[in-house]
Amino acid sequence: MAKIGLDIGSSSLGWFINKNKKGVITFETGMSKGQSGGYTSPTKDRREARSKRNLIRARKYRKWELLKVLLNDYVPLNEVELNEWCHYQKGRRRKFPESEKFLKWLACDFTYQEGEKYKNPYELRVKALDETLSKHELGRALYHLVQRRGYKDIGETDQETEKQILRRGESGFQNALDTNRTIAEALATEFLDKGERARNQYPYREEYKNELELICKSQGFSVATNEKGDYSDVFVKNLWKAIIWQRPLKSQKGNIGKCTLEPSKLRCPVSHPAFEIFRALQFINTIKYFDANNEKQSINKELKDKLFKNVFLKKDSNFIFEDIKEFLNKETKTINKYNYPINPKNNQYETSVAGMPICKSLVSLFGDDIQKALLDIEKFNIGNAPKVINEYSIYDIWHIVFDFDEQHLGKFAVEKLGIENVTRKRKGEDVSISPLVELKRKFLQGYSDVSLKAICKIIPFLKEGYLYNEAVVLAKIPELMGNDWKSSQQIILDILTESNKIYQEKSTIASISNNLIDKHKGQTRAMIDGSEEQVFAYKDFSYLLKDDDIKDVKNACISYFGENSWNKVKDQEQLIQKVGLEYQEYFFDHKRAYRKTDTLTDIFKSLLKEKNITLTGELYHHSNRENLYNKNLEVNFKTGEKYLPKYKDTEIEILPIPFIDSIKNPMFNKSMSIVRKLLNELIINGEIDQETEVTVELARELNDNNLRAAIERYQKERRDNRDKIRKFLQQYNDEENRTINVEDNISLFELWTEQIFEETEDESNNKIQNKNRLDILREKEDVKRYELWTEQKGQCMYTGKMISISQLFSNEIDIEHTIPRSILPDNTSANQTVAFSKYNRDIKGARTPFYCENYSKDTPNGTSISPRLDSWKKLRDYYKIQYETRRRAKGAEDENTKNKRIQDKHYYKLHLNIGTIN
Repeated sequence: MAKIGLDIGSSSLGWFINKNKKGVITFETGMSKGQSGGYTSPTKDRREARSKRNLIRARKYRKWELLKVLLNDYVPLNEVELNEWCHYQKGRRRKFPESEKFLKWLACDFTYQEGEKYKNPYELRVKALDETLSKHELGRALYHLVQRRGYKDIGETDQETEKQILRRGESGFQNALDTNRTIAEALATEFLDKGERARNQYPYREEYKNELELICKSQGFSVATNEKGDYSDVFVKNLWKAIIWQRPLKSQKGNIGKCTLEPSKLRCPVSHPAFEIFRALQFINTIKYFDANNEKQSINKELKDKLFKNVFLKKDSNFIFEDIKEFLNKETKTINKYNYPINPKNNQYETSVAGMPICKSLVSLFGDDIQKALLDIEKFNIGNAPKVINEYSIYDIWHIVFDFDEQHLGKFAVEKLGIENVTRKRKGEDVSISPLVELKRKFLQGYSDVSLKAICKIIPFLKEGYLYNEAVVLAKIPELMGNDWKSSQQIILDILTESNKIYQEKSTIASISNNLIDKHKGQTRAMIDGSEEQVFAYKDFSYLLKDDDIKDVKNACISYFGENSWNKVKDQEQLIQKVGLEYQEYFFDHKRAYRKTDTLTDIFKSLLKEKNITLTGELYHHSNRENLYNKNLEVNFKTGEKYLPKYKDTEIEILPIPFIDSIKNPMFNKSMSIVRKLLNELIINGEIDQETEVTVELARELNDNNLRAAIERYQKERRDNRDKIRKFLQQYNDEENRTINVEDNISLFELWTEQIFEETEDESNNKIQNKNRLDILREKEDVKRYELWTEQKGQCMYTGKMISISQLFSNEIDIEHTIPRSILPDNTSANQTVAFSKYNRDIKGARTPFYCENYSKDTPNGTSISPRLDSWKKLRDYYKIQYETRRRAKGAEDENTKNKRIQDKHYYKLHLNIGTIN
């Protein structure tokens, strides 16, 4: 059976079949370089550019709408001129009005009607507060107001908002507003009159609305509102709509994904109370404690119910498992250990647990009636749920909060539910706000994987204590069985228990078998020189397990359970025999595939069939995922068989274009497209087929923008350094009349430079001084750099002897593997050093440095190895400190600062992982 290895990166694809069939494909990534040093998606760039265009267009539309209101009386513009500017006609360009009066009106010069000429529109807006303006003056003040309508304060507390609020105070704008009536008056008196810039002061939309009302009132217009909150004066209402009003955002309902269990249903929002209950019960059912025999035991149903009501239902944010531990220990009056990790630093359970912010807020707001409705939420839907608050059900209330905007939500709370506004402190001021608006602001964005319908079917079984995968299997049975469910319920539950037992046993056998298979496959892959035949049972499909193999099986079983747990396993010999049979089947298998096991759902359905229980429909499966490739395949509708596409006019089947609408990462999509093209080319050429085993190594940086930037930075440094080394070696050949292969010896030279220490002692304890190798690499002049390299002396880490540049390229020196390849098949520079060949071959051999005779003491063969490691340890510690100090933010960060910190963190981590200092 053929094998192919794929190493998939963000801009390269390496492939290997054997030493004669291998290659590397480089390609442009699906991303473009960002300003902060990382990558950015072209889709994101287009979206941001489109947003800017839309913002400019929206401002233009607001101007046009206002001009329609002001037309004739308040602006020297007629309808024809305005239409030529704002209405597009094919074949005719828009024409900006260029009449003399309109241009003077824009310049605040009203001398064309024997009026005044103003420095700027701010003067007009301030004057409008106390004096009656002419209609054209008022129109110009309003036209200036429409160009900026301020930021709508929705109570956000993100970093950018906090930064802008802070800037209001630092610039003096907030103080100016406190001592003046309007934005225009504050900017004119405190900024423009003092020669300072008036823009970019972060005014709020409410402040613009306040100024509009003051101007209208001063100019004789009524700003009274009717019962609906609309202005009674039509002119003022039209001004408000043109200047302040913003249309509601478009619904994104069409973009919501479909449920993985009910494909026709939309996914449930994570803010829905039913989802919070569903999530909490899932977690509660996983909690186990260790008994006196150190065996895991589930907590009882009574404790689970108390935990749900007294802990989860009272948490409005995430909390740690330590809170659960304290509650359970208090209730049981015992101190137990639980199946979650403990932080050794403070001896606490720090696993994060999701709270129930929406459920808690609903209970706090409406009391016990809502809590009772929440506890039975899965029994009803929006059509039949009982009314609990003023003829509204729990479903009604959630949908109203979810769908209404804040303005209408506040009115609904007062008028329909009788909930009055409360006073909160915000930015140092008392603010009146509706509790329903506060609740809406707690709604998290996002959707679960499953629909509300599926959640309501699963919750009853979660309440009975079943784990999620078991509850999912049972969830649809009551619907499928109808009236027969109650009479057959206990039998079916017993069958599920038996199914789970069989599933766990088969999963254990498969896991142990696959560990053995992994080991065998690893031995095969380690023979990268093409000598796979040296591995036992290679292509021998009649191979029978030997005594040594049976010992390996037994050891694998013990290793899987651990010695203490293994001693408690019943029927040890039977388990060893079953694992052995699976391992034997692997060797008989021409595909040499990993062993698989039936799913819990398949086992359950099989046992149901044995008991003559028939289900008219498909059960749920917790890990069910649709094969997206199938969407693009040709189908035989008579048989249901699907066919792969064929290459041109041949019968050769190739890989189709995958359906990847659910994958949004453009870099990943680009890499996968290149993989498909490569594999299809190899299929067409007959190098691989459907029997070929594929091993994939996927670069993590495909999904991490900052990691890619750090890797690029690290690789660029190495490329630059290698270029300098290449120049040195070329010059060395010329100067010393040598013929060393430059490219083959770059790695050797790099290892040598890493063994150049500024201060060290040779084998005779003589002091040796060298220049810092990084300082040499930073030297810009090639000649100077050449002179410095020739003066340096590296040091053999094993003998302590110095290695000159002339010795480096002689037979005296070996590149040796620190951990021998017979122990670890690692051929990277991290596992290599340069050493004197005599010591490497005659003394070190296949041992690690620790077991060498001179590791901790001087011997005739070399001085002590251990002290020479101190320089590398210092360098390692330096990189470790740099990495650790960048793992977390030290305070508020903007996006660029955050990205720089994360990139540096990855960069220093690369030095720790890749360098020779571990």
